[in-house]
Amino acid sequence: MRYRFFALFGVLVLASVAPGLASAQGKWRDFSSPEGGFSVSLPGKPSLTQSVHKSFVGAVKESTYTAKSGGVTYSASYSELPGIAVTLGGSHTIFNKAKDGLLKEAGGSENAFDAISLGKIEGRELSFTLNGGGSGRARFFLVDKRLYVIVASGRASAAAAMIKFLNSFKLLS
Repeated sequence: MRYRFFALFGVLVLASVAPGLASAQGKWRDFSSPEGGFSVSLPGKPSLTQSVHKSFVGAVKESTYTAKSGGVTYSASYSELPGIAVTLGGSHTIFNKAKDGLLKEAGGSENAFDAISLGKIEGRELSFTLNGGGSGRARFFLVDKRLYVIVASGRASAAAAMIKFLNSFKLLS
């Protein structure tokens, strides 16, 4: 009798939690930025922040779309780089500078930084550990003078959601 009670209790708990899990997963939606030339799947409507950073080769205009869910921050950004930065530095230097800036801003340390591609576009994927606990992943792609940085960071147990987010990134024609 006692076993049946616990089994029934477990079924009732699952029945009450399952709709919440389904709705949390159902909140993911495709978002596209025609100005940025990309689309990505996010857990909710993102907020936009825009900034201009001064560098020794000129101004860098950055637009970042961010959404938070379940202890994880998801962001997709694109930066308009000065042509001279791309010409002089090349993709290797740009990827490394972007990685270093992200790690400094996030307060993290690098685990791996590997070459990847998005179709014919060269990129890099960064895996990192947050100093306060947690983890993150980021992907970097350079298209002409535009640098795309896609980042998911937060609870280490949300690795599957982070990969789902990163894999959803697409460039628009």
